[in-house]
Amino acid sequence: MILPEHQSVSLWFSVEFLFYYIWVGSVAVYGLYRAWLHSRSSSEAYHIYSWRLSPGWIRLPFLSSELLEVDTSDHQWNSFRSSLSQILLLFTIFLVASFVLKQFERRQINWKLRSFLAVFFLILLHGYRALYILFFVLSSYSISFIFKGSWLNPWLSWSHAIILLLGMEYISYQPFFSRLGLFEGYFPRWDIIYKMSLLRLLSYNLDLFYFCRQRLAKSEELPTSKDAEEVCRGCQAPECPTCDRQRIALPLNGVDYAIAPFLVYVLYLPLYLAGPIMTYNDFIRQSRKPLNLFFRSKLFYGLRLLLSFLTLELLLHLFHPVAIKDTQAWVSHTPGDLLILAYLNLKVVWLKLLIIWRFFRFVALLDGIQTMENMGRCISTATSTLGFWRAWHRSFNRWLVRYLYIPLGGRAYSYLSIWVIFTFVALWHDIKPHLLAWSWLICLAFLPEILLSLLSRKLKWEKLFYYRHLLAAGAASNMFVLSLANAVGFVFGGDLLILVSFFKSFKGILTLLMMAITMFAAAQLALEVRATERRHGIFLNY
Repeated sequence: MILPEHQSVSLWFSVEFLFYYIWVGSVAVYGLYRAWLHSRSSSEAYHIYSWRLSPGWIRLPFLSSELLEVDTSDHQWNSFRSSLSQILLLFTIFLVASFVLKQFERRQINWKLRSFLAVFFLILLHGYRALYILFFVLSSYSISFIFKGSWLNPWLSWSHAIILLLGMEYISYQPFFSRLGLFEGYFPRWDIIYKMSLLRLLSYNLDLFYFCRQRLAKSEELPTSKDAEEVCRGCQAPECPTCDRQRIALPLNGVDYAIAPFLVYVLYLPLYLAGPIMTYNDFIRQSRKPLNLFFRSKLFYGLRLLLSFLTLELLLHLFHPVAIKDTQAWVSHTPGDLLILAYLNLKVVWLKLLIIWRFFRFVALLDGIQTMENMGRCISTATSTLGFWRAWHRSFNRWLVRYLYIPLGGRAYSYLSIWVIFTFVALWHDIKPHLLAWSWLICLAFLPEILLSLLSRKLKWEKLFYYRHLLAAGAASNMFVLSLANAVGFVFGGDLLILVSFFKSFKGILTLLMMAITMFAAAQLALEVRATERRHGIFLNY
């Protein structure tokens, strides 16, 4: 976003923004009130979805003298919250073992001992199924070990990954071994977690490929990020341990690509279960030269994690959007209620992933490893599809940029490469038609934004006096497309008749008009947030 000079002053206390506050605030209060009415036991559809609720632990005296029921329909979040005590115990044991091991290592890392510890925790998690993971991990390692700097390395590595993604449903089914009574571990569903490991396997193989190509043919131009090739702003050192771009892009020493560091990286427990995703170069470099992480910053981060957890718990006690969505108990919902239902479901997805990623990132911080924060911004402040994707699952986005976007041609061919990238993203999440539809809708949203960005630079639209409102209109359009894509992918699925029903009545059309005005007002607020950041020297591309 390019800010015009005459808009460099703050607009927070202007009369125009007072209207935005009143409008957005009124819509938010009314929408939450309607959602609360549909979540009460006296609602018309309560009997349809009530079996998806569980006894809660929060009591609000001004609403009810009894404990509120909690929506536990989201399997991922319910699994995390119900096994939180076991997870805390597991990671406490890990942190203690890691601390003791580091005290014995002193100056030199004992990669072999660390790899044995990683395999031990793998067996503890998956039992005999750990053999399947080790087989796939070692088969991927053998590709890079044999072909190293050959172009067969990336081709075979990607083929290996795609075949496993497509065949995971069949590979994970082992009726024979389940009858033998072997130790199954505390988390038998290894096939879900393996998708995260798949990204780490590719990172190792491709980082080794880049290293070998640089060593054998230094004159050959390799697909590296433009940001990584240049010296970072404010950093003049040839190799700065605090610069994440350099830690990712600069190759390691040859000995760092051995099998023991490889196993430690792929099976590193805090990031093994859910991420965030780290590249191999970054992980090894931080392991050798840990960053100076202050105790106060870790404590503050832990408090933010706790506040996020309590926020989601309160949301799921007051409202039951996931249960209503999963049972399709929207018989009495108006078009406006359906929009609020979709929005709250997206909020639940955003918050649960924020908490899960933040938890494992916090454990890694306690162990001395700093990963990227996955959720860069609140989903409600997304003003562009490109910015939304950069802020949502940021570590995955950076991974895709390094290993797919730039090798496929970067910005010059972005209008073509995005289709390949987001098809892979959909397959990586799950092999379902509605997820493919979601990924392609995201790509369709990218195209006009890319085109308009090019036109804006060429025609110098930022000099127009109404440029801010033009940006807000474009941002509101992006919000609508993103909401539509995510509603198809994660809320209504393939039931497009619900979306078509909005245009069948005057009330539905009026609701869409109200939503457009709300998104325009929200876009103005979100754009002013970014303008304020820039006025204070904070430049973010999302």
